[in-house]
Amino acid sequence: MNLTDKIEKERKKVIAVDLDGTLTNVSYINNFWDIPMNELGNYYLKIKPNIKVIRKVNELYAKGFIINVFTSRWDLYKTQTKAWLDNHNVKYHELHMNKPFYDFMIDDKALRPNETGKIK
Repeated sequence: MNLTDKIEKERKKVIAVDLDGTLTNVSYINNFWDIPMNELGNYYLKIKPNIKVIRKVNELYAKGFIINVFTSRWDLYKTQTKAWLDNHNVKYHELHMNKPFYDFMIDDKALRPNETGKIK
């Protein structure tokens, strides 16, 4: 085994996990954009968790994967976002704010939450 193969074999794999709509259950909101800006901080603290996905993410964390949570939320709400993750016992290594907003993502490594069983 050459050095490159050895490094790749021993390297911990990194999993990027979206927050809203993946770790959170935002399907019950008709129009997220109707929430006034001055109420977003409180809203973020009260949003419902997606327990099934959180369990899977925590399993992957326990297996040694690096878990990085990313969100389109602004840095202004980082304190509330961290509090939500802690309150719902989400295990993660890094939190990345200000993910670009988009309607669709085309990515060669994307998985839907129900496809996490494919991760090895």
